[in-house]
Amino acid sequence: MAATLNDKYETVTNSIIASLEQGVAPWTKPWVGSALPSNAVSGRSYHGINILILWSQASVKGYTSNQWLTYNQAKKAGGNVKAGEKGTSIVLWKFLKKDEEDDNGKTVTRTIPLLKLFTVFNVEQTENVNFKAVDTVEKLEDGTEEAVFVRADEFIKSTNATIRSSNGRAFFSPSEDFIGLPNKDDFRTPTEYYAVAFHELGHWTGHTSRLDRTQCTVPFTQDYAFEELVAELTSAFVCADFGFEGKVQHPEYIAAWIKHLSNDHRAIFRAAKQATLAAAFLHETADSDEGDLEASA
Repeated sequence: MAATLNDKYETVTNSIIASLEQGVAPWTKPWVGSALPSNAVSGRSYHGINILILWSQASVKGYTSNQWLTYNQAKKAGGNVKAGEKGTSIVLWKFLKKDEEDDNGKTVTRTIPLLKLFTVFNVEQTENVNFKAVDTVEKLEDGTEEAVFVRADEFIKSTNATIRSSNGRAFFSPSEDFIGLPNKDDFRTPTEYYAVAFHELGHWTGHTSRLDRTQCTVPFTQDYAFEELVAELTSAFVCADFGFEGKVQHPEYIAAWIKHLSNDHRAIFRAAKQATLAAAFLHETADSDEGDLEASA
């Protein structure tokens, strides 16, 4: 299993490095449907590195759906996987608890992480599936572009992050705990503004008072490159929630990313996990704030 896991780390990392070397981050492409990949049966979005794996596969294969399911799920829905179709391996972490004796003879419970690989298929690789029995991801009642922009503004405001107008720079100050952003009108398009804002909010989640990540401010060090990966992936994940196309905010970071990923094949897995936590934190903060507003209405 260790060899298989290491192979998986290396395969995913090398794929991302290949894209970066061409000047394109795989999570900034206009992925099909502009949404997080989800399970076609449960409707739940995939998390962490699985998002990047499935986004990448959808882009390579040209799938027009971001919904996936297992072989057995397709069968239970009355259909099957088309002959000759190959599945996509994604990862599932499970945690086992085991009681052991420590050096003092006391019983302690240890948590042992186990990683399992399992295979999913895009719904376009299946046939005769009764999609009436398959839950679909809830869609916005008002999907107009302007309505989505309003929702994105409300989302940013509801985080209660301190955001100040800056002179042509986008940044997060860990020491003073505030975000500096150019005015929205300074961006070529509204979606570019939101991609940058979500990137900086990604950094904001890592403050010691929130998710408490290491936030190095020394450019192009390993820790700095890792935090930039986390923020960039956070932006991509939140952009997908709103249907925006993510953009690489600082192309000069690409060289640092390539170096960091080349030195550590597990870095992208850790970054994706931290980005998932960051995106979830932002959504939970926003949801909590909406609840407070409703309670006070």
